[in-house]
Amino acid sequence: MDFYKKLFHSDFELYPWLTVDLGALSIVKNVVLYTRSDDHGRWLHSVEIRAGNSSVWSEMNMCGRFLGPSQTGEIQTIECDTRPLLHVYGSYVTVKIVRPNYITDDPSASGGKNALGFREIVVNGLYA
Repeated sequence: MDFYKKLFHSDFELYPWLTVDLGALSIVKNVVLYTRSDDHGRWLHSVEIRAGNSSVWSEMNMCGRFLGPSQTGEIQTIECDTRPLLHVYGSYVTVKIVRPNYITDDPSASGGKNALGFREIVVNGLYA
């Protein structure tokens, strides 16, 4: 099962996020983030991914993290818990930048603001 969302870019804010509604309870194996293909790939950093039956961040379970920063055109695969028989379940998957921006040479990043942006997101897993 693959779920696709293409060409996503958030507003500039401290902790931007994107929630994907999987449409049904699923086991989430990994999330693949395809970074931007222009010169802004480095904006993808400090990403945390959670999954759950609620789209409320605090009620979701940890899937994985990508510290980054990424580079332009890279592909980041964030594996959910890889311990045997321990699966991450949910109907929603949220990708969120969880730290203020480290970039100082771009006025859009003033005050630590981030922009969550990538060419594509793929959530891999199985319907439960």
